[in-house]
This record gives sequence, structure tokens and C-alpha cells, in this order.
Amino acid sequence: MLEKLVPQYFEREAVTVVTGGHEEISELLELPFDFIFFTGSSNVGKVVMRAAAEHLTPVILELGGQNPAIVDATADLDLAAERIAWGHIAMSGQWCIAPRYVCVERSVADEFIARLKLAIRRMYTGNPKASPELARMISVEAAEKVAEAIVEDTVVHGGSADPEKRFIEPTVLYPADWSDPAMQEEVFGPVLSVLPYDDLEDVIASIVSKPKPLACYIFSENSDVIDTIIDSVPFGGGCVNQTNLHCWVDNLPFGGVGNSG
Repeated sequence: MLEKLVPQYFEREAVTVVTGGHEEISELLELPFDFIFFTGSSNVGKVVMRAAAEHLTPVILELGGQNPAIVDATADLDLAAERIAWGHIAMSGQWCIAPRYVCVERSVADEFIARLKLAIRRMYTGNPKASPELARMISVEAAEKVAEAIVEDTVVHGGSADPEKRFIEPTVLYPADWSDPAMQEEVFGPVLSVLPYDDLEDVIASIVSKPKPLACYIFSENSDVIDTIIDSVPFGGGCVNQTNLHCWVDNLPFGGVGNSG
């Protein structure tokens, strides 16, 4: 649509749309731009930044990462399940601020999982492939990559995939582990890992040991827990008892930290 409409309203010298892949991007990056704003993955962001350095071109990199959600025993589990399900699965997880995994206190983990599954069914019915609310993946290749992150032994909801139709069923993996494929890099699709925890400090240590996320979401009624996480975990932006909506608050800055942009 942009490729069609932009030439109707702008001179080519003012605004130009270039479509393509790696080859076209590589050629574009050889040009001495005055400024580059890039949205995409951390890996491609590094390529852009290296190319920009050749011309001393300033950049803004809007990247992504493994965004955690943390649910403790005091949290409103219905609210947490509803908002994490929406935040994760909207656009089939193809937005950079989606929660990518959930750390939930073990004493309420099973109950949270039950409510999470109910929330997903309410949103996308028992047949999500036929639901008009569920987005398709952007490409067959993207669907294939997301499908590879589904570990059948840990699937407690969903799990089916039809990459040729760009369909990935909203999937919950539980109990997930830090060593699982879905935890090694950002899964840009509707596959949510849920990890039970016993000690908050251990969870914080695990999150901090990973590349810094773009977002973090905290579900708790305990102000000490909330403050501890905010003070201890570096992330771009986030919410308490909500997901994703911080980027719609006009008077808040938006950005990442380190690997997330």
C-alpha cells in the first residue's frame, strides 16, 4: 500500500519507497544518509549501525528482545491472564513490545495457566484458525521459524501450525525452561513460554543475565515487589498490571536499552 500511495502524493526526490530484502538493504546502507531510523531485529540493527558508522551517520534503532512478564502470588490472576494473552497474541505476537515469556510464582502457576487458557479461548474461540481475530504471520518463512520454537513436550495449549497458510495457533509452553529453544532468542509469534519460580531474586538474576529487553510487565499487588523489579531490571519501558500500553502514552519516552535499541 505504501509502495502504491507514496508516489501519488510525493515527488520521488522527497519520499521514496524501496522494497526488497538483504541485497537491497545492503545497497541502501552504502549511501551517506544524514540520519537512519531503523525498526527490526537486534541482529540487523548491528548491521545498520556498522554501515552507518562508515559515514558517521546518526541512528535510532527500534529493536526488540525477550520481554519478560512477572506474575507473583498477590497478582489478580484473571487480569494478568487476560492482559498477557492479549499483549502476547495480538498481531500474532508480531510486535516488538509483546511479552515473550512469563515468570509466575509457583504457588499460583497452575491456576494462572488455567486462566490463561480460558482467556485465549475467549479471544480466539476453540478454533483459532477460523477466528477472524487472529492475525496470520507475515510470511511462510516467519511461520516456519516460529513453529520450530514449539517444544511438544511442554505444550499445554495450542501447538498446531500450518506454515504454508502462515498460521500458528496461540501456544502456551509450560513448564518452560531457560534452556528451551523459545528462550534463546525472540520468538516473533504467538508462542508463550511460562516459567514457574520460587524465589524472586533468582528470577531477577536470570533476567538481568540476558540481553536487556525492550519491555517488562509486572503483575503484583505488593509495592515492594514492584519497586524491587523496577529498580533491578533494566528495560526500555513497561507497565504494572498491564501490558503494551505504555507506548501509547504520548508524554512518556519510548525506547530500549542496549540490545533492544
